[in-house]
Amino acid sequence: MDKILIILFVGLATFCSASPTSTNAPAATNENTNDAHILALSVHDFYAQTRIDRNLEWKMPINFWGKVIDESNNPVANASVHFVWNDLSENGTSEADTMSDGNGGFSLVSRRGKGLSVSVAKDSYYGTSSSRQSFEYAQPDMRFVPDPGNPVVFYLRKKHEGASLVSKSTEITIGIGKTVSVPLDEQTTLQIDLLTNTPMWQKQWAAHVSIVSGGIQPALEEFPFEAPLEGYQPELDLDYGTPKPPTWIGNNLYQGGQFYIKTATGYGRIELQMISGKSFMRVITFLNPTGSRNLESR
Repeated sequence: MDKILIILFVGLATFCSASPTSTNAPAATNENTNDAHILALSVHDFYAQTRIDRNLEWKMPINFWGKVIDESNNPVANASVHFVWNDLSENGTSEADTMSDGNGGFSLVSRRGKGLSVSVAKDSYYGTSSSRQSFEYAQPDMRFVPDPGNPVVFYLRKKHEGASLVSKSTEITIGIGKTVSVPLDEQTTLQIDLLTNTPMWQKQWAAHVSIVSGGIQPALEEFPFEAPLEGYQPELDLDYGTPKPPTWIGNNLYQGGQFYIKTATGYGRIELQMISGKSFMRVITFLNPTGSRNLESR
């Protein structure tokens, strides 16, 4: 009996002294020699590794290459670039800054973390929907793969000479079956007829808009700074599926849209914003009374 107990004790001691890393998948460390192995793991094996090293997701190698260009695809030099990534530092995040070079290029290398946010900016340029982007470096099913030969593109739009626009924001009360008129200038009037207006979750909203002594057409560009010469119509039908401008935050919140308008005295831009189910609408207008199609504000 004593002999059997001794054998069992020795076997148990051997089992308890075995390291968790004696499994087929080696534990992750900060050593670069393990990066290729970790990055090559399948989704299942990667998450199996996170059970061995619970900080693994915040130790992933972060390298990044980007390029800043303008609306004409010309490189933008000396743009400021700001990086923020979450990691195992005391603050939980780290930051770095750099500038784009003469070819618009920039990079961040040899960092470690889970996710990276990159934003670019420059005086005399507008930021765009792509001037701030985020990248995941840990989760293998959505992991960003950096490529120095194919940098991520960030767009900035150069500011041009603006115009003295007449801007106005009006909040109107509106109901089904009642036409609401909003004067745009001495001769041109916007008319709005609300056709359907159910609570937002029902996704049923519709309106008919018309321009008396003028015309209207959708403006879906990120920077609707030049009114077109042609394509204006006296009226439009809008509904829940009407395309919304890309600059709207919470694209499912407001109904209405953004439009170019032509008035008796010039060109302009108008935004109609209404939350479905509510009884009011915001009408925002930008008019250039000089006859110019320039709608970039000074």
